[in-house]
Amino acid sequence: MNETKAREHFSAYYLGELDAGIRQAFERTLESNSQVAAEYRAFERTMKEIASLRDVRVDVPEDLVDRITARIDKQVWDQRRTEKPGLATWWRSLALGGVATVAVLGAVISVRNAGNVASSSFIPIAGAPTEQVYLAVQDGSYALAYQTSDHATVVVRSGIDGPEVARFELNGQRLHSPLKNESKVSALLSIEVEGKEALLVAVPGTDRVSDPKGEGSLVDLAKAIAGFYRKPVQLEADKPDARVAWEFVGGGPDESKLTALDGNHVAVAKLASGAYKLQDR
Repeated sequence: MNETKAREHFSAYYLGELDAGIRQAFERTLESNSQVAAEYRAFERTMKEIASLRDVRVDVPEDLVDRITARIDKQVWDQRRTEKPGLATWWRSLALGGVATVAVLGAVISVRNAGNVASSSFIPIAGAPTEQVYLAVQDGSYALAYQTSDHATVVVRSGIDGPEVARFELNGQRLHSPLKNESKVSALLSIEVEGKEALLVAVPGTDRVSDPKGEGSLVDLAKAIAGFYRKPVQLEADKPDARVAWEFVGGGPDESKLTALDGNHVAVAKLASGAYKLQDR
């Protein structure tokens, strides 16, 4: 069994799902290939660490629901006074919809450096990487990619200023982390690297958005595009709360009708990866 095929069986072997013949071939590869064996041991440690998180107790304040409700009510009141109702949708979905249910990046992360894989799988990234977080595509699936020649910390947050959902410490390593959103609705992620502009990405949920028309903030539009066209959307906006109306027509949002409601320019472009970029400048 070659190294690539062996890596594909890491998860199934760990879960005991391989049939006898493949299991024996995989075990022979572990015995004869020290590189694959080291990678599998690293994968096994990662899976055990992830499993241990289920035993961590999280104390929830008794007044948590009241505090969330009060915050939402204040946000609704403030936005009505400033005539920016698009933010309420975002805050309500953040507070109630899914920080807990959005499984982004999850356990399927890959960090590789000089043969040391500390994750569940390794997927090669085509092309020369740069020291900038970007969206990579592999067989129709999207992932966050980043290459650094030095130490760097990559932090992923839910929403623009929301809670941290993932953190990667890199030392001259390559990061390739699949984007996954297991909630029904689209989610916005902020990917931050110290000293660099954050990358905002809307990731589609499990349910497709069926309504082609809407109105809200640029964040709402990015999530609507992701949910309607089932592709990630990279958001580059000086004012992510700027108001916009939309009507999806044709084969993509770049062919659709987008109307800025407060004087800003709004444009959508299709990236080479098949994802979209939404800009207000």
